[in-house]
Amino acid sequence: MNFKEKTSAELIDELKELQQKMDNMKSSHQQDLSEYKRAISELQFYRIILENITEGVLLTSASNGSIIYTNHKFEQMFGYGPLELVGQSVSKINAPSGKSPEEIAAEIMQQLKANGYWEGDLKNIRKDGTIFWCHAIVSAFEHSRFGKIWIAVHNDISENKQIKENLQTSDDKHKIILQTAMDGFWLADKHGNLVEVNAAYSRMSGYSKQELLEMNISDLEVIESESDTSRHMQKISIQEGDRFESRHRRKDGSIFDVEISVQYKPIEGGRYVAFLHDITERKKILNEIITAKVKAEESDRLKSAFLANMSHEIRTPMNGILGFAELLKEPMLSDEEQQKYIKVIHKSGKRMLGIINDIVSISKIESGQMHVSISATTINEQIESVYFFYLPEVEKKGLLLSIKNSLPAKQSRIKTDREKLYAILTNLVNNAIKFTSKGSIEFGYEKKGEFLEFFVKDTGSGVPEQKKEIIFERFRQGSELITKPYDGAGLGLSISKGYVEMLGGKIWVESQPGEGSTFYFTLPYNTQSDAKKIIRKAATEPVGIYKGKELKVLVVEDDDESQFIISTVLKKFGKEILQAGTGSEAVETCRINPGLDLVLMDVRLPEMDGYEATRQIRQFNKDIIIIAQTAYGFSDDREKAIAAGCNDYISKPIVIEDLTGLIQKYFSK
Repeated sequence: MNFKEKTSAELIDELKELQQKMDNMKSSHQQDLSEYKRAISELQFYRIILENITEGVLLTSASNGSIIYTNHKFEQMFGYGPLELVGQSVSKINAPSGKSPEEIAAEIMQQLKANGYWEGDLKNIRKDGTIFWCHAIVSAFEHSRFGKIWIAVHNDISENKQIKENLQTSDDKHKIILQTAMDGFWLADKHGNLVEVNAAYSRMSGYSKQELLEMNISDLEVIESESDTSRHMQKISIQEGDRFESRHRRKDGSIFDVEISVQYKPIEGGRYVAFLHDITERKKILNEIITAKVKAEESDRLKSAFLANMSHEIRTPMNGILGFAELLKEPMLSDEEQQKYIKVIHKSGKRMLGIINDIVSISKIESGQMHVSISATTINEQIESVYFFYLPEVEKKGLLLSIKNSLPAKQSRIKTDREKLYAILTNLVNNAIKFTSKGSIEFGYEKKGEFLEFFVKDTGSGVPEQKKEIIFERFRQGSELITKPYDGAGLGLSISKGYVEMLGGKIWVESQPGEGSTFYFTLPYNTQSDAKKIIRKAATEPVGIYKGKELKVLVVEDDDESQFIISTVLKKFGKEILQAGTGSEAVETCRINPGLDLVLMDVRLPEMDGYEATRQIRQFNKDIIIIAQTAYGFSDDREKAIAAGCNDYISKPIVIEDLTGLIQKYFSK
């Protein structure tokens, strides 16, 4: 699996989860190596990176020093086989160096707190007992739930140690070693002019040895200016050495990171002896780990803000529904009080339904399950419909509402998804009303080339520059604070963005804080769409006369409350109301009751869903009216119902007026 296929948040979370498992295993007196192997297998995606870098990588528990993971380079460096060190104490590989393991751990902990990382040389012992030196960088990840993990990146510096010793004893011998070393080497005079370099640094920099010997250290430095380099060299000469990171420029102009260990020797007028290690790959990995940590923390913060927001958004209407439903139980309520309580319950129910619909919509968009239903749509009618829907609310706030239809009615007829366009417009206009306390709101469109450019302009609070991009992300508003002054789950703009992109357009905002905002989105001007038309497989057209209370109706519903509500509504239309709780029951009831007039078919049923039940009923009864009912509430559900053989479709929660209208539609003259 490629590392990029995992998100940074998943990488950090799974790494921390592994540490928790290791800590639990370590607490047992009898460690089970097979448990460690199973835990290690969970990090296969992470090992792909770690197994292919040139440094040795060691993961240990900060709490007890147990080894969690070693990559192949580390095992090779220390002479161990795969998994041999896992579960062992880190003291197993530390050679005596004058400091106890506790002192070393305390020193590492102190620098981690001060700098965010520890860096230094460690004396180690291989499996065969030989002693060698490594330069290590230790970073830590800490989580209140999973504890702390230390990640140490090791480089074998034994050759460098040996080289430094050889420099003091044999000039001829050290030149051979330097030229074959993997790390770069410099010898510079007191002015910073290079007087000796090795082949490794030539490869790093892209310059030939002859070119480098004509250069000064300042010619290669990127971070320091010439004067900075001069002052740094003076400081090194005083303290006789330094270890630091820098950046150098290659011959082709590219930049690479180096770790430099330099000593000053007061010979031949002063000489700087420097060893340089290319740490570009190491820096890249550390930066990716730090970025992953930041993203994980941001994800946790957004998750917490979202959960707090959703808790408020759901509990508020629930409080209205349950509270006023309880008040309705009170005896001696006046008609006026009853109607007032019922209005609050109805309003709260609609608000909760909107939240649920938004969550389901964004889930379907992100999972790729949202479908587009292309049909002929008159834009002017859509604009005017939204206008008249929101006009009472706008006037109640004392705002002005206006529209701009730039094309004649015939030219405003295009091919698009009518319901999604309506949802985009209502989301944007609703946002404008929410964030505008005085002034006006205008919306409409203009034709620009092959696209229609829609706009919704308001004189509201505006959007800060740094928020213009994130407001289109899910669960984001202008603020994630619990004390934010506006209702909403923060999904409207994200849903709108998803719909616009599905329809072949783009969406953006122009705004000045305190002066208002204008949201724009485009749609293709498809007067002749290439989109495949959805053919509705309609059942037999309704015929006959309205039967009043003589209808024989079957209600197919597995939820007792829903079945009770529907049956109660249907009493004014039917002389006989039958009930079925499963799809197979519905098929059998229709088979033994050929005189049924109407079936209200829930699509989500045990044993057999409503679509399949409808298909089976149509095999022996072509004339019965079947109306699908579903709580999913998406535009493509209607197409599924029609394709299965239903005459029509109604979404839950069922509005009594809508159900009455459908019955009158199919049983009136």
